[in-house]
Amino acid sequence: MGFKYFPCAQMQPVYKKPNSGPRSGLEKRARAKCPKRPLGEKGLTCHIPIQVYGMRYTTTLWTWGIISLLTLAACQKKTSDDTFITFASRAMQDVLPPMIKTLQAKVDKDGYAASVNFCAGFAGEHGKTKNSEWSEKAAQEIGAKTFRFRRISERNRNPQNTADARQTEILASWQKHGAKPTVYREGSQIFTMHPIKIPMPMCLGCHGDEKSLDKKAVMEIKRLYPNDRATGYKVGDLRGAFLTETTLRD
Repeated sequence: MGFKYFPCAQMQPVYKKPNSGPRSGLEKRARAKCPKRPLGEKGLTCHIPIQVYGMRYTTTLWTWGIISLLTLAACQKKTSDDTFITFASRAMQDVLPPMIKTLQAKVDKDGYAASVNFCAGFAGEHGKTKNSEWSEKAAQEIGAKTFRFRRISERNRNPQNTADARQTEILASWQKHGAKPTVYREGSQIFTMHPIKIPMPMCLGCHGDEKSLDKKAVMEIKRLYPNDRATGYKVGDLRGAFLTETTLRD
């Protein structure tokens, strides 16, 4: 938040009668530590020096209490965001690597064309199973009422994976400024987005440019996905995002 707290007489209350000098060793020490601090004529008058972005001010205990509460609220929100990011990252690592490994084995065994149809079925079933598992974990670990994940892209193959306007804006921002996990909220729902990139040359048989695409795979893709937009990539390109949607219990 940019605050630095400088202890002043150990934050003890200092009292003073009108027109009288320091009455105790504590008050003398308070003046020695905060020589410019005004001491009021009645009540709790300990003023606390703080530094905000390099500029030093004094504030009362009441003001300091408000500042502390605001700081605590900001920290709690950040912690909450980090919790959702961490949970979603764990889910992604459990979901995507096994799917890629299974698909790679299918390509090696039967070729790209066979893997297109296999991927369409396997990805759906694998996602359904893992969504059920992680919904239970979300309820136990982060107090979720509902939880689900899916893959999204602005250049989708499956129409069900189309990014909405807000998600498209985030993906575009990642392209310009670098991709990093993101949290946003809409009403009672909390969304996280983790970047998905083209991980290896194998993926280019179905997602690369004209030179890399497998011709038989292209025919199968056109049959299953007539409006496909998920080609023209290179290894390391941003493919889309792993999206989680969470609603917390009241």
